[in-house]
Amino acid sequence: MKKHLVILLAILVFITACGPDKKEGEVSIVASNIAIIGSVVKDAEIIEANPDLEAVLQLFPITEKTPFALTSEQIDKIEGKGTLKTKQVRLLSQSVAKNALFLEVEYALNDFYKIDSVKARGTYKDWADQRDLGQTQQSDVYPLYKIETGNASYVLFWMLDYSTVEACPYSWAKTVFATAIHKNKVGETIVFAEHSGGGDAPVSFDRRIKGNLDEDWKITLNLKEELDQDEPKIEITEGLYELEMKDGIVVFTKEDKKKPRQEKKKL
Repeated sequence: MKKHLVILLAILVFITACGPDKKEGEVSIVASNIAIIGSVVKDAEIIEANPDLEAVLQLFPITEKTPFALTSEQIDKIEGKGTLKTKQVRLLSQSVAKNALFLEVEYALNDFYKIDSVKARGTYKDWADQRDLGQTQQSDVYPLYKIETGNASYVLFWMLDYSTVEACPYSWAKTVFATAIHKNKVGETIVFAEHSGGGDAPVSFDRRIKGNLDEDWKITLNLKEELDQDEPKIEITEGLYELEMKDGIVVFTKEDKKKPRQEKKKL
C-alpha cells in the first residue's frame, strides 16, 4: 500500500511539473489531495477474520435492538432452540467480568463442561441416574439473541439452564449471559439476567436479576434475593448495579447492594 502511494505521489508531481502553466493555487490543491489520500491510507482499519467466532454467530439468528431488557418472568418462558457445546461456551466465556455478583459462574460452567462431555460419550442417562443429592444433574446452554453494536461488533445473549437431583437439597438456575464482541474479538462476559432458586426444607430461596441495556450501551442490573426460613417474615436483599460497555470491556460505575431487611410474608 505504501509503495502504491509513493508511485501515485510521483505521478501527480510529474503531471504538475510537466503540464501546462497552472494558475496560482492549483499545485496546493494537488498537494492537499495527496495529503487526504495519505490520511485515508493511514487510518484504514483491518479487522482480522475469526472463523470460530463466525461459526458461533450463525447460531444466534434472532436480532434485537436497544433498549433491550430481560426480567425473571421472561426468562421463565424462554424455550431454548439449539444448544451450544463446550468449545463454543469456552470461547464466549473466556473473560468473565470480576464481581461478587458473578461468584457462581465458574462453578456452574464447570458443571456444564462435565455434563456436556458425558453426553458426547453417549453415557448421559446412566451417569445422571447415579448422581447424588445436591449434585448437578442437568445442564444445557442455549444461544438466544444478538445486538449489533458496530462493525463486526455485537452483544451476544446466551442462557445456562441447570438443575440438581430433585431431592432436598435442590437448586436450579436459568442465567442469561451477555458477551461483548468487538471487531471480531471476544471481550468480557457478564450475567445480564437470572432466575434461580432452591432450598432444603423448610428453608428456600429465590434470586432474580433484571437486566437492561440502553442505546448508549449502558447496563443496569437490578438484584432481588428472598430467603424464607419458615418464619413469619422473609429476608430480602436488593441491589442496583450500573455498568458501561465499550470496546468489548465492561466497567462497573455503580454498585449499591442494600443490607438485608425483613418483610412480612404475602398471603
